[in-house]
Amino acid sequence: MTEEDNVEASCRVTVVGSRRRVDATLPAGIPVAELLWDVVGMLGETGDGAAARWALIRVGGQVLDPELALEDQGVVEGTMLFLRDITSPTPEPVVDDYSERVAITVDAQTGRWAKPAAQLLLVGAAALCLLGAGLLTLLIGDRGLRTVGGLGGAAIAAAGGLGMAQLIGKRALGGIIVLAGLPLWAAAGAGIAGEAGADSTGILAAALGSLAAGSWVAILIAGDAVITPAVGLIAALLLPAVVLVGSSAAGVGSLAAAALLAPLGLGQLAVTPALAARLANLAEPDPTSVSVRARRGRRLLAALLVGSTVLLTASNAALAISGGWFAWGLMAVTSVAVVAKARHFRFSAEVAPLVAGGLIGLVLLECSLVLQLSGPGRVGGTVAVLIADAILLAAAAATVRGWELSPLFRRQMSRVELLATVATVPLALAVLRTYEAVARFAHGLH
Repeated sequence: MTEEDNVEASCRVTVVGSRRRVDATLPAGIPVAELLWDVVGMLGETGDGAAARWALIRVGGQVLDPELALEDQGVVEGTMLFLRDITSPTPEPVVDDYSERVAITVDAQTGRWAKPAAQLLLVGAAALCLLGAGLLTLLIGDRGLRTVGGLGGAAIAAAGGLGMAQLIGKRALGGIIVLAGLPLWAAAGAGIAGEAGADSTGILAAALGSLAAGSWVAILIAGDAVITPAVGLIAALLLPAVVLVGSSAAGVGSLAAAALLAPLGLGQLAVTPALAARLANLAEPDPTSVSVRARRGRRLLAALLVGSTVLLTASNAALAISGGWFAWGLMAVTSVAVVAKARHFRFSAEVAPLVAGGLIGLVLLECSLVLQLSGPGRVGGTVAVLIADAILLAAAAATVRGWELSPLFRRQMSRVELLATVATVPLALAVLRTYEAVARFAHGLH
């Protein structure tokens, strides 16, 4: 969000002082500390002869952080705040009767039906219409409908989002419109690739690439309002699109792309912390905004990790469908490497996607082994494996003591991660039948 957006965003609140109360419209994106003296002047407050330390306090006694803006602390339209000198003892509440106490409590509650709620409802309905149109066009439409309908619908969604964000000043609502139109982008890409005579791998690459392009357009239109989900989508879609284009050009199919995505996806995981720090501009030496930029960096890091984990999970799913010992080995080392990487992070939004992605990969490996090796009883065997996994996971949840890892265990996990990551390269080459091709070539020389 730009400095201009911070100035324009406002929030109407009720501020109660010791002598009077006012309904004021305050900037929602400016730190509370910069607003305090204006509020003190509006309420005509004075100290008791000593230096006063003013603060805004919610109903219930929670003091607002002076370094954060109102919107960063969940202050919305209609909130009741109290201006107090926090160096003085809190005065006893003065309430005439119980009905007044109820009225004050109700006035302080959020969720009133107002213009923002009505706008959100209508924009949500519009987004559902765009989403439905995009899914129908992508899944059912022919090449002509995908091309014409996808291009037209994507343009309408982008124009609508731009109008919401720039003309009305509602970037979040504009972002909803643009994101809801992403299936139309995918349909347009698939339709254009189909008209050009691309094979199924090329069509899939075009659809994924168009989704990534649409996500980038959403960032350009709505900015910070959509950057977290949009960055996650780009992380999940861009690399597969590039690899699928190469696979289509080489005529090797989607299985080769799935094999290549394992080591490449792990490489993408390794650079996500540095990329999130760069996107959040954490290198800027500005202490006044470091907390805001740090929170933004954490959200972007979580989005990048989720997107990269989705990419690797899709690769494991494709390898599970194909089967084969090299594919199974590639799934195993990829899943182990993903789980091992979780030790680098501390927050749930960062650790959970990696652990979940690794566990999903291992469960897919088990199911693929049972389905392809068990013969007639493969369905029953798969059910038994899934039940056994559920018991093991529940037992682990009941016995887990914490996430604190000893230095020795961390060193061991570091070795495991390194070995598993390195092993993905020869296994991916084996899935691509590179060794067989080299052997045939060498045999032909003789």
